[in-house]
Amino acid sequence: MLLDDGKTNCIMYRRTNPQLLGGLWPNARAIYEQMPKGSEPKAIRDHKMEVVFPNGAKIKYQQAENVARSKMDAQGQEFTFVGIDEGKQCAPLCSDTYR
Repeated sequence: MLLDDGKTNCIMYRRTNPQLLGGLWPNARAIYEQMPKGSEPKAIRDHKMEVVFPNGAKIKYQQAENVARSKMDAQGQEFTFVGIDEGKQCAPLCSDTYR
């Protein structure tokens, strides 16, 4: 499993913060809260929309509407996995302007 590695650093993008807060983040949070004992997160940080596991693995949720901000926030970081929820809405992330 990806989260077995403490160096795992994942990011999940959704187009806007309202979309994150209105669905993806609360649903993900509910799943993390129901994880079996021994595999549950060490911390669920609502203000950062981030989940940290006891071994150090992290999953972060972020908006992608402001491409310049998203690009700067990700600059220099190494991600094990980059997910785009509703990818059709996040075309700027996949375009040449983001690279």
